[in-house]
Amino acid sequence: IRDIDIILEKLAREGKMHEQQLEHYENPLVHDRENQLEEARTIALELRELVVPSIYDKNKIDKKFEKNTIKRLAKIFRKLKNKIEKRTLIVIGDDSRITELHELRKDSKKLRYLIELETSKGNISDNAKALMDNNNHKTLEHLEKIQGMLGNIHDYDIAIDYLRQHPTSNIPLITSTMANIMKTRKVKFNDFVNYNKSTR
Repeated sequence: IRDIDIILEKLAREGKMHEQQLEHYENPLVHDRENQLEEARTIALELRELVVPSIYDKNKIDKKFEKNTIKRLAKIFRKLKNKIEKRTLIVIGDDSRITELHELRKDSKKLRYLIELETSKGNISDNAKALMDNNNHKTLEHLEKIQGMLGNIHDYDIAIDYLRQHPTSNIPLITSTMANIMKTRKVKFNDFVNYNKSTR
């Protein structure tokens, strides 16, 4: 559903399609969106009946479990930090690495949520503190900024992929629309590269 909303927005705004031109592509997308929304509603209603047990009941957690959890979290911190550093080096030199860009965004989100979780609990392990350079706020701001920039780039990639797969992808209107969207995507990607270089 979100992808369809993004495609419609990009076609109208960055694609610079006129209302009549947009209508041809909009109608099947809107129809597909309504079907997806109905399916999502059905699943959401079923989920209301689900009973989720709490595994974090303080009365049930013993010291051994808590110690193992802290070790596990520190391991996840290190793993995510290494993946982010490795993927960043790959993507800043090549804007066509769409999969890696998307994975980098997901890793940044995971690390950000993990830091927020640990910070809210107030029991950050020494390993986690070292990985965050003892500056939670700055690290979270950096991860949120990266996540936002990569999310923006991903939105353009969704629209470009849709246009490439469309049966009319070779007609002048679509190639012109795609060129407009790709131009804006390039600017967003360069902003991401420049931000990374400035924060090294």
